[in-house]
Amino acid sequence: MLDQYAAFSKRSRRGKILIAVAILDVGLLEAIAYYFPLDIRSLAAAVLGVISVVLLFVGARYYGTELSFFLPEIEDRLLCFLKLATDARETYVAYKKPQDKKKVLKNLKRVADLLDDLYVGNLRFIKEGPIGTKLKDMQMNFRYGLLPAITDQKNTNTVNAVLVIDNMEKTLEQTNAISDYIFETWSKMLSEFRPTGPQEPFWRKLPTKKSHILKGLVTAVVTLVAGAVGLSINPEAGYLGTISMFGIMVLILVSTRERRKED
Repeated sequence: MLDQYAAFSKRSRRGKILIAVAILDVGLLEAIAYYFPLDIRSLAAAVLGVISVVLLFVGARYYGTELSFFLPEIEDRLLCFLKLATDARETYVAYKKPQDKKKVLKNLKRVADLLDDLYVGNLRFIKEGPIGTKLKDMQMNFRYGLLPAITDQKNTNTVNAVLVIDNMEKTLEQTNAISDYIFETWSKMLSEFRPTGPQEPFWRKLPTKKSHILKGLVTAVVTLVAGAVGLSINPEAGYLGTISMFGIMVLILVSTRERRKED
């Protein structure tokens, strides 16, 4: 399991590197459009433009790969981050390094995100019934009750919070699916951690996915490449290329979004 997570992290890092190189390539492309001799400016701009777009798409493919590709089951992903959080906490207790404490919180936030991904379907009587209400309370109690108890050493529930994390980890080590008994047990344990402080500001709750970031990045880079290649010819071509490519990319994104809604 941790091997799959290591493979996921390695693929993600490769994607970040390729995206960074693609962006630097765009900067070089912009410089070429202004400073290279006229006789090789267009060819050099076109070659660098193609390289930049290829690197961007490959990097976006690598970086956009979700952990679910390596660990399809949500129980496995939950166990993965619970293990990482437990290991980081043991290291923090031993050496008291602030970065280890940050790792604990980071991994537990990933657990909270995965718990938020659990849903009861689109039937209203289930969502508003006992199961839906318990699930919502469990998600809120973990994120806004248990996490503050873990990070605040003065909190009297810190020890209990650690025991809950250990219990969740050991439970998932022994089973490959969350049963109704496990759900009831977790719900009961987490009911002791009611949110007490202010919740996150609304802008931190806005859904942000890798796909959203990558779509915006691809749109920006492809538009800049088109503008730079056009600018290497003349200013008018650069202006028209930028506007046209931006419009095309927006239309592609909108049509893709509408097709997914229809599906």
